[in-house]
Amino acid sequence: MKTTIFKTEMTNSVDSLIRNAFKKSEHGYNGEAELTSTLRNSSTRTFERVVITDNKVVGHALLSEAKINQISGLVLAPISVLPEYQGKGVGSQLMLEIENIAQDNSYKFISILGDPHYYNRFGYKPASTYGVIAPMEVPEEVFMIKLFEQNNDYSGLLKYAPEFKL
Repeated sequence: MKTTIFKTEMTNSVDSLIRNAFKKSEHGYNGEAELTSTLRNSSTRTFERVVITDNKVVGHALLSEAKINQISGLVLAPISVLPEYQGKGVGSQLMLEIENIAQDNSYKFISILGDPHYYNRFGYKPASTYGVIAPMEVPEEVFMIKLFEQNNDYSGLLKYAPEFKL
């Protein structure tokens, strides 16, 4: 498996991957491919990575800029792995890659909405631990954050990119 930067010619493969991954997820498909496309084509700074194996896109992650007060960070949304490749390290590979991106670009945090049992193992904690508030109604345990710098006051509202329409 190889992690690489997203390229425009991968758009159809990534869109299909996102739809397949979310259709089979607990919460179902909710327009994640369209959100990805909107973010990709906006002025919001984004980072995309894909995992390729056997010349096939099997995993994808998209990060977009976010802020808590004046502190710059990233939101991971979405992260997708083809169902037949789940449990084979693709998601873990993407998680390590996105954290490298954040740190290499001096972002102070990554926020995630997701399964705490999965993301806890990467060091993500409920955002409420730091006084971070979600801009929408969401169960506290699934709104998580990982801080890369501890010496900031992170309390406040997390502001997603405008394309999220929150």
